[in-house]
Formats: sequence, C-alpha cells, structure tokens
Amino acid sequence: MHARLVQQLAGDMGFCLCGITRPQAVTPEVRHAFKTYLAHGRHAGMSWLERHQSKRFNPRLLVPGVRTIIVLALAYACPVDPVPQTSGRVSCYALAADYHDQAIAMAVRLAETVSARLGSGTRYRVFVDTAPVLERQLAARAGVGFIGKNTCLIHPHRGSFFFLAEIFLNRRLPGSTATPFGGCGGCALCLSACPTGALEAPYTLNARRCISYLTIENRGTIPLELRPMVGNRVFGCDTCQLVCPFNRGRLSPVSGCQPRLSHSIPLQELLAVTPAEFTRRFAGLPVMRARWQGFMRNVLCAAGNSGDANLLAPVGRYQGHALALIKEMAHWACAEIKKRGRRDSNSRPPA
Repeated sequence: MHARLVQQLAGDMGFCLCGITRPQAVTPEVRHAFKTYLAHGRHAGMSWLERHQSKRFNPRLLVPGVRTIIVLALAYACPVDPVPQTSGRVSCYALAADYHDQAIAMAVRLAETVSARLGSGTRYRVFVDTAPVLERQLAARAGVGFIGKNTCLIHPHRGSFFFLAEIFLNRRLPGSTATPFGGCGGCALCLSACPTGALEAPYTLNARRCISYLTIENRGTIPLELRPMVGNRVFGCDTCQLVCPFNRGRLSPVSGCQPRLSHSIPLQELLAVTPAEFTRRFAGLPVMRARWQGFMRNVLCAAGNSGDANLLAPVGRYQGHALALIKEMAHWACAEIKKRGRRDSNSRPPA
C-alpha cells in the first residue's frame, strides 16, 4: 500500500494533511532540548510531561512492534473578528466539539480502512494527545510541517490551525517524501506579540507565563503581575498564531471542526454562569477542561481588565465566595474596575 493512497484516503475522510514516517528514536538534540525544558521548569504544573520519557523518545518502547507511524492533521476554524473588552475571548480551538473525540473517531476509521487493505495480522494504535508521544517531532519528520519559533507545527500552505493524530501500525508502509521546509526565516512576530513574554526565545516557550496554560491547565491563581496582560482572554490564547504570516488568509471556517461556540461572549453573561449551567453550556467542548472554578477565575480577571463599571455589581457578588481562588480574584477585579474608573475620571477635561 503506497503512501499516496493513504494520503488520499485521509483527505477523503476530512484530514487536511497526512504524512508517513518510521518509528525512529528522537535525535540527541531533541532529547537534550526536552530534558532542559523540564529542568528549567518551563512545563509549569504539567507534571505528566516528566513521566515516561523513554517512551516519548522512542516510539518502539511505547508500542512494541510498531513499524510505521501515520501522522494526520485536522484543521479547525479561527474567527478573526475583533472582541470588545467587555466580552470574553475564547481560543479558536475550543469553539468546536472536543477535538479528541472527533480526531480519534476519524483516525480509527482510517486505520480500519488501511488495515483491511493490508490484510489479517494488521494491528494499530491511535493517539490524539493522549499518550507520551512527541507529536510535533513526528509530524515534522513525516513532512506534515516544521516546528516554528512559537513552538507550533506550521505547514507553509496550511498554516498552524490544526490538531494532530497518529496511527501506530505494525506493518511497514513506504514513507511519504518529506518536503524540506524553509522554517520561519528571520520572522520573529510571534515573540514580539506574545502578551506575557512567554516566548522567551525562538522555539522556547515558558508555560509559567503562557496565557493558554494560565487559563486552562493552571489550577491555581494567575500571578498578579501577569493579570493585566491576560486582557479579556477567558480560555486560551491565539496571539502567536494570529500574527504568524503562514496563517494569513487561512483563518476562515473549514470542514472538519465546525464551531459550536462564539469566540466572543459578553462578560456580563459569563459572570452569571453557575457551576450547573457551566456544565450544561460547555458540555462536550474543550472549555470543560478549565472546570467552573478555573473558568470563573478567568472571567473575573477579564472583568477587572475591562474597567467596566457595569460589571462591578456582578463581580462584587463573588467577593464572599467560599472558594479562595474565586474570592481573591473577585476582590482584585473590583479594585481594578474602581482604579480604572478613577483614572478615567481624572483624565477627563474639566466641564
């Protein structure tokens, strides 16, 4: 079975990119870079990255008997309409149903089709951000893209707004011919645009300052000095991808992951979301990953940054909340709204 046929089948099933590679161990340079990343604590609270390192570095240890890895990309839409400060901004990837379920179902369907063509004895495993797999390194080796300075996988003609999935196969397939990509060149727009300076250097992301980490995986408070930089982002951040030249003209809705949620939701509305309503409203969407308390922490932070006096009352109601995380952020948000209101009034010319 040739790589071109696998790629055609993948395209017919809705994947925007498909590459094939061998299950080789990573290079010593990649191994060193990953260990350095962990040693400097740039993974923040994502302790799972410390586990199963030998399997991350060598796919054959993760899936014994694997002989081929098929890497797939599933595109998602990214609206670019401006979001007012009085509305919460939701990251593009979280607007559609949880990508894990959709990408896994699609990858399994492809794996079943490939297995049927290869005959009896064919076995496979499918992964979508669910195992110790260095996905971007595999994807780059399979010719699906290159790793950019913002640490995202980028395809010169498809940009970076896509999810990755892998099929580990116990049968040998011809590898796809990996096109040598030129990379980012002298461009460093993502580094200068990052609101919190989380991109400390090209290809170096410090999750402790990354808004995506702070508003999604982070279970604690948002550091005081970073709160103003979060702006009105209530779940994730797309800045480093939105400014990337490879994404220009490729941000319109696409097939595959159709949005179910608006990327702009009034903060007044979000401040009224109870835990029960949070579950009903965001069921099946990636937003659930933050849990109600994390999401409301983000909403309160955005409310404080808005400086909107109309939000003072709904924010104030959380000042007596039982959860210290919510209570503390509500006090900060109220103080910020009042402070910005005083600053605005002082800046007005006398009547």
